Amino acid sequence: MAISVLLVQDHTTTLEGWRVLLEAEDDIEICCVARDGRTAVDLVRGSPPDVVVMEAVLPELNGVEATRQILAETPRVRLVGLSVHNDRLMGKMMEAGASAYVGRADSHGSLVEAIRQVQAGNQYVSPQLIGAFGDYIRRSLSGRSSTLTPREREVLQLTAEGKKAKEIAAALAVSETTVRSQVWAVRKKLGLDSSAALTKYAVNEGITSPNP
Repeated sequence: MAISVLLVQDHTTTLEGWRVLLEAEDDIEICCVARDGRTAVDLVRGSPPDVVVMEAVLPELNGVEATRQILAETPRVRLVGLSVHNDRLMGKMMEAGASAYVGRADSHGSLVEAIRQVQAGNQYVSPQLIGAFGDYIRRSLSGRSSTLTPREREVLQLTAEGKKAKEIAAALAVSETTVRSQVWAVRKKLGLDSSAALTKYAVNEGITSPNP
């Protein structure tokens, strides 16, 4: 039986390239696609695939947070992280529960191998990234963002993307008062005193992209 795969990527050209390459494999089937982390979480809830291939930096809900939510709710799903970004972000994806990580500059064969390996219950990091991942582990697996709750990380991302309190409240199904309290809590925990500082921090940590 073919491995069912959910592709999560917000760049159309990259998404279509992945689709074409993976559908050429006899043992891989693309069951659905998503362009942001929140949609990916909803799709997995509705019909879990065997493997999720998740871009790390996504709008609305980034790949790290989406990975945490998916694996908390559906632990049988295997997840492959994929991005052009640095070793810090790779480490965060693996901490969140990804079983594999592949760079977008890696060969098509690396992504196919990652999917097959995680489906078999193994872990995989592309050969080109093993050194970088080791460096990340040696430096530290902790940081200020680890003090934030999952909801606070979501609020941080949406705030950094320029969303107003009303928009964030609607997206998260909470009150505007709750959103403002959470933004205040995030600023206090991170020692940041402005929205600009929050945005810079979120970009530096790979929580959102410079141009979400």
